[in-house]
Amino acid sequence: PEALFNFLLLLGWHPSDEQELFTAEEALKVFTVDRINKSPVAFSTDKLDWFNGVYIRKMD
Repeated sequence: PEALFNFLLLLGWHPSDEQELFTAEEALKVFTVDRINKSPVAFSTDKLDWFNGVYIRKMD
């Protein structure tokens, strides 16, 4: 669930820095509406796979 959460969070929003991995609590603290992208998003299964791999490796 965390990988999908991060993937969907970054589809239409970007943080002020280069951070890509967020817990739900961290996202709630830094999320602002003014950082929502106005342009269409691009769904990347490669990026979703990357997030999934990161979280699977964190489980070890």
